[in-house]
Amino acid sequence: QELERLDRWQIYEGFIKHVIETKKLLLPESVRKVLEGSYESLLISYQIFASHVAFKAFQNNGVTLAIEEIVDEKEPEQQKEPKEVLSNWVNLKERMKEESQKEFAKRQAKLQTEAVDEKEKEEKKQVARRSVLKEEDYVQMMDSKRSQFESELPMKARGQETSQRYEYSHKSLFEYFMAKRLIMLKLKDSSAIIEEGMKLLLCRPVQSEREALQFWAEGWSKDAREKLTEPLFEIVKASGKDKTSETKLGKASANAATLLAKARVAFSGRDLSNVDISGADLTNGIF
Repeated sequence: QELERLDRWQIYEGFIKHVIETKKLLLPESVRKVLEGSYESLLISYQIFASHVAFKAFQNNGVTLAIEEIVDEKEPEQQKEPKEVLSNWVNLKERMKEESQKEFAKRQAKLQTEAVDEKEKEEKKQVARRSVLKEEDYVQMMDSKRSQFESELPMKARGQETSQRYEYSHKSLFEYFMAKRLIMLKLKDSSAIIEEGMKLLLCRPVQSEREALQFWAEGWSKDAREKLTEPLFEIVKASGKDKTSETKLGKASANAATLLAKARVAFSGRDLSNVDISGADLTNGIF
């Protein structure tokens, strides 16, 4: 599309896709498969990872996140697959080393077989030259590729090993990924969207990050509307059903209402009696 016709959401979507697609060949296929997990692509896996970090940082009232806070084993709501993907991205250096050692062992076994079976002098010389590389050298060479790959990513781990934090190259990338975390709920079924959405939105007002809210509005596509509208209204109504924790659920309900209003979803014709959405930003809402 022509640049002047693109909104920021589309530009950032294209940018992230370009980075991952053009740099992924720095990683061997085995490492890419480990990072992908059961997701369709390395791109989706990275979006899951980076958006998880962004929203958790937001929940912690910041824009950066300590590495040890990314995968919390005490959180039962985190399913096994997302946990593994998050852990593999955090521990990419270790995963690269493990896969490099496996690949080196395979290469050595293959070279030894070729050295026995290949009788021509020139071919034996080639085998000998290829055998010069030691395992340590090979692992180091592959790790340099891993380092180059990570240096190109929009989110990087900075600081000393004992106090590393993930930071975004620019605040707008944090805002984009924060919105992406919510938009990607559309990949789940309705009940999972309600359950996970409730937990995500039990936090400070989403409108405290105005630009993230704008990204949300721009990313609100037809499929997002079809998948997220009713679950978000269920979260809004939840505060009116459970009086035992009304104040707590009110935070999630208010945030859900803010998201719906920003996406220009009509509230008219819905029974929202007794709901607690105090603190919601309903500017430009349709009632």
